[in-house]
Amino acid sequence: MEIIKQKFFEVTTSVLPVTLIALVLNFTLTPLGGPLTARLIIGAALIISGLTIFLFGVDLGITPIGNHMGALITKPNKIVVITAAGLLLGFFVSIAEPDLHILASQVSTVTDGAISKLSIVVYVSVGIAVMLSVGLVRIVYNIPLFKVLTVLYLIIFGIAIITSREFLAISFDASGATTGALTVPFILAIGHGVASLKKDSKASEKDSFGLVAIASTGAILSVMLMSILSKRQELSGSLDVAIGAGNSIIEPFVSKIGHINYEVLLALLPILVQEIQLWHYLLPGYLVAVGLMYIVPKLFIGIEFDSGGVALGPMTATFILAFAQGAAERIDHANVLVDGFGIIAMVAMTLIITLQLLGLIYRIKSEKT
Repeated sequence: MEIIKQKFFEVTTSVLPVTLIALVLNFTLTPLGGPLTARLIIGAALIISGLTIFLFGVDLGITPIGNHMGALITKPNKIVVITAAGLLLGFFVSIAEPDLHILASQVSTVTDGAISKLSIVVYVSVGIAVMLSVGLVRIVYNIPLFKVLTVLYLIIFGIAIITSREFLAISFDASGATTGALTVPFILAIGHGVASLKKDSKASEKDSFGLVAIASTGAILSVMLMSILSKRQELSGSLDVAIGAGNSIIEPFVSKIGHINYEVLLALLPILVQEIQLWHYLLPGYLVAVGLMYIVPKLFIGIEFDSGGVALGPMTATFILAFAQGAAERIDHANVLVDGFGIIAMVAMTLIITLQLLGLIYRIKSEKT
């Protein structure tokens, strides 16, 4: 019971501020009306109870099982076994990820079914599976994480050149959305289980993180390849505001506490200013992130890139996507499909850079002492 109380407190302190601010806005700037206000309160109660039970289940079952399985699949030390296990586990865990289904539903709705929910879920899950196998092989064979991430992001930048703007935004959002409340604990546990078998304690410490970072690149690559294979260079989309208002519990909420507020504001600039495009942020941002890997402490690299997915849970994915799409629909020059997506990627990127700067500060202070 003590664990349930702890999880209930954690979830309540996270969800309640958002709900309260939405209620304040309801009575001041953006009246929701009786039915939507009731939905907001009921939805918040369901989120609190559901996430409490879910997180209790994660601690009780998913994390221990992930640690155990990670240790078992690497004991034979055979690359075929490790790769096969990574493919199977990565695919089925990603298929079950709630955040991925949220993103896929949003994409399918905005494109009016031109990009089906099933295709997004399957493509992304395959990408996660392949990169999870790559990550496990990296841990077993002691390949430095920063080298693997450098190669992967260079490949991503190369493919991005021939990827349409619509798929570019969706691909980077998929990276953040697919590493959610179910996928992250399991992948982290597997990484810890594999790394714990190493005799070198320092190497084990470093390799416990970074598996989520590598797996998330699979989501980006898979959606980009989906764009190329489907030969869809241009797509149009629109958002039915009435439907959006009915289905999204906290869509009218227009502010958020703390660091996310700045990130969302920064990400909304491409919607407000016609000349600014998503890649104007993502390309230099990820280049900075890749460059900082070579000067920050190696232990921070895995934590930094893992954080980009860890911080984006069901609340973030649901609200921010709906918020961006609503803003894009209301602005004349904005395209919902292009400008309504990409905001999750911006949040993830700024989290990575923020923690890298923290690592850089830590290194400078350590050298002084």
